[in-house]
Amino acid sequence: PSPIAREVGNAMGGALVARLVQCCLSLLPRDAVAARSSRRVDSALQMEAAQTLHDLINGLPMKDLWQSILPGLFAGMYGTCLSKLRYSPSASSHKIASLCVETLACLLKQALGSDDREKADAENDTESIAASLFAAVNISAKTIEKPSAPQSKLDDVESEVNSRIPGPLSVLLSLMPGIRSKSVRLSGLHLCRIILVDTNFIWTEANKKSLGRKAFEYCLTLLRDDSGEIATCSREILRSFKESLGAMRWRRYLSQIIAPSILELVETLPLLAKSGKSAELRTSLNLVDGYTIASFRDMENDFDFEECLNEKRKSDISAALGCSESLEVIKNAFAVLFTPDIGSIVPKPMIEVDSSSDSTKLALRYEGNMLRFEYLDEKNASAATASVRLIARALGVKRCAFAIDGVYADMFEACVRSAGSRYPTEGSHRERLKWAGLGVVATELLAGVSGPFSSAIGPCTSKSTLKVLSSLASSVFPIIVSEPLWTLPSVSETRHNDPKEDNIGAGSRHGSYNASVVMVLMRFLCLYARVLGTDIKLLFPTILFPLIERASPIGNHSSVQRTAFSTLWTISETAGYSDISSLLAMNVDYLLDIISLRLRKYAWEGSHLERSLMGVVEVILQSVVYQRQVSGNQSSIQG
Repeated sequence: PSPIAREVGNAMGGALVARLVQCCLSLLPRDAVAARSSRRVDSALQMEAAQTLHDLINGLPMKDLWQSILPGLFAGMYGTCLSKLRYSPSASSHKIASLCVETLACLLKQALGSDDREKADAENDTESIAASLFAAVNISAKTIEKPSAPQSKLDDVESEVNSRIPGPLSVLLSLMPGIRSKSVRLSGLHLCRIILVDTNFIWTEANKKSLGRKAFEYCLTLLRDDSGEIATCSREILRSFKESLGAMRWRRYLSQIIAPSILELVETLPLLAKSGKSAELRTSLNLVDGYTIASFRDMENDFDFEECLNEKRKSDISAALGCSESLEVIKNAFAVLFTPDIGSIVPKPMIEVDSSSDSTKLALRYEGNMLRFEYLDEKNASAATASVRLIARALGVKRCAFAIDGVYADMFEACVRSAGSRYPTEGSHRERLKWAGLGVVATELLAGVSGPFSSAIGPCTSKSTLKVLSSLASSVFPIIVSEPLWTLPSVSETRHNDPKEDNIGAGSRHGSYNASVVMVLMRFLCLYARVLGTDIKLLFPTILFPLIERASPIGNHSSVQRTAFSTLWTISETAGYSDISSLLAMNVDYLLDIISLRLRKYAWEGSHLERSLMGVVEVILQSVVYQRQVSGNQSSIQG
């Protein structure tokens, strides 16, 4: 400290500083009653009081002085932080709270941080062995006993700190991640730096596991903060913490907590979503992301979310999360989060084959990308999809393929079991919601493992990944487009003689539940087309006819029909066709073969012709007529 700082600190044996601290604390509230009564005190005056305390602590770097004042000052500042964060949501209160947290961090650093004696010890290492031995010989037994009193005092301070401070600090760290104020969250990060890096040596093993983990999780949560400044600061603190532990201790530290913590957090997500706790849900999702990010190794930029999501990096938890029990926890929890909002599936205008305008395409793609969920708002839906994609990167392509295959195999088996039920029940509705949620999980796993998309169509996917995904497509596509899963009725069949009645049936609850499942299946096919690129042509014999069935205005919910058209447009563009009509015209042989087989089957069995087949014929005829008109117009222009 400077001479004037030493004079102020030593004045009246430290009583002057203690008196100044007491005066400043008297202007700050310490509980709920004080917070309400402190409204009479100008917030600017409270701000000045907190700033004075902050400047005093920073300006007087005297460890013994702040250790003697620590109990009273910590209690006062903690009470102020708690009252401002819990009972005063105003912007001015958050400014005061953030400054008080900063002051607490400075207090802990000054009172508990490493002092100059450690630096002196490092410098003394350069002394000669002879000089050290000579100094040791001249030290008497009486001299050796003198440092015991200060050391005993230091041990008492550390013991008191470890018994009294971790609890309140943990409460503060639990409150701050969900606070909207950027300054509050940033001050919490500074406090975490003090706990994890600057004073890490002082905590007992028990407190390192409790308080240290709380600070660690706080930093992990803010890795996905909306503020770039906060996310960057969080990464820097985690890097410093990692360096302080060393590579071996860091790996050992993560191996003990990371996989169990992720699964525990994932299991709590459905309850938070159903209870409407949006802020807590977002915090938990961010923490899941943080733990997953920390598991990646060989990173160019440690703890960087974008690098984890877009680059090929290995994770230390792929085996732990890839076992069947862990996958079940992850799939079932996120399936609840992705429960579709049935109320948003309402009748809309049908699409014609020749409606290939850019505005129509954009509108349908927007509808497909904006699938609404019952328990998630837009921000939490985006956060949940990012979490699943990040988990997919941690699992790796082979384990993700195994998980996706299991989703559709289980879905198909459940659908076969429920096909015998003649009348829909509340249980069957819940079952269909679960299928739709699982389908969204499978889609997001595919999106995560396939890598980023460099343009509107076409991912940056490696050859090895494409090989695995191509094999997966050959396995799951036949299941997806098979009866009874693909043919779940999305409209009422009670008044089918009049095609105009389809929209009345489309409004039924049961049809909407089935429609949600089929729409999710088609979103999966649409994404797969973008992943495989032109290789999707190899799967045309499997998927083209079923998609045209669902694109028919006959026997389909309007939302299902519009989703089918959106998928067909994506497939046509991916495969290099100008529009849907040219796609159908160039692959009409597949379609005619299937139609002829269906007709022979009906003739042989003597059964009635399905309405969906008439819709397919109508779509094909419309596309052929439209394609001939386009060709004729082009010929006339050239002529």
